[in-house]
Amino acid sequence: MASESINKKKGKEEEPKKLNIALLTIGFHGDFKEATKITILTLAQELQRRGHHPIVISDKREETPEFEILHGIPVYRKAISKLFQPFFIFHHFFSQPLALKDVEKKENMQFDVIHNFSSAPLLALRGALARSLSGNKHCALVHTIKSRSKYQLGSTFLARFLNVADAITVHSICIKDELQRYGAKAEKLHHIPSHIDLQQFVPMDKQHHRQHHPELGYTADDLVVFYYGPFTKRKGTEYLLQAIPLVWEKNPKIKFLLSCKKQQLSEEYEQLIAELGICKGEQAKNLYILFSPDHIPPYLNMTDLVVMPYPELIATESNPSCIIESMACKVPVITSNLPEL
Repeated sequence: MASESINKKKGKEEEPKKLNIALLTIGFHGDFKEATKITILTLAQELQRRGHHPIVISDKREETPEFEILHGIPVYRKAISKLFQPFFIFHHFFSQPLALKDVEKKENMQFDVIHNFSSAPLLALRGALARSLSGNKHCALVHTIKSRSKYQLGSTFLARFLNVADAITVHSICIKDELQRYGAKAEKLHHIPSHIDLQQFVPMDKQHHRQHHPELGYTADDLVVFYYGPFTKRKGTEYLLQAIPLVWEKNPKIKFLLSCKKQQLSEEYEQLIAELGICKGEQAKNLYILFSPDHIPPYLNMTDLVVMPYPELIATESNPSCIIESMACKVPVITSNLPEL
């Protein structure tokens, strides 16, 4: 601060320092949770836009390359010996720190910031290990908790481990308070809500997009309910599917538009849909399952209501992006009565 004041008095503006930033995460591959992947990539792109040099570092799976450029962001992955692959902790703890050391050598640089992503407070130690292996032992260490972990080792009871980081960011006030209660230092905790792309998620003309997608067959008078995301228990998809015939008993004209990746429509959900009979007979025209759309905002904006029936917010964003995206598009949302929401 003192040097900035001196420079201003001299009429000089000091150039902001370009930072080398490592973003450590697990499983950054094709099947990686979409919201988390988008969040990390969006953060990396924003850092890049501001003149910094972000690099995503993850573990390597068989189907993923050791290095690629993804949406302009370098992604490095390191494989762990097959002898250790069955052991959960090796993948989640050692692969990224070892990869970080390799990246510094390949890029001929040192990291200024290590940003570690994990729902498990215990894995803050992964970031600490990465810092100890870095050529810059004094680099800043940030740990982000995006959700509650589904694993016992990820319990918030282990919040004290987070204190190895210089800063801890969370997306939910509930989780922030809980971590502080179990020993995370209050001065290190920062509440930063989920980020969305406000250039993409904006209100659009409903009728224009309905007309632009004639395959859906929506008219100006149709009432359309939308769900987008994986078909999985943690998202409560089965509750929505089970509710559809009950809704049709009250109003058989309501349309349901469900969007997911094709591989996420598992045999379990295909069987449930068949048992409910919602894809048969006259009502079948009122249910449309959309696979892997390239761009969600147009579909979101052609609907009247978004439904997100979370049973709980474990192993999913504590501040779900899809809810914020819907609100940004001014589309009403029905969701669960959970403390985080």
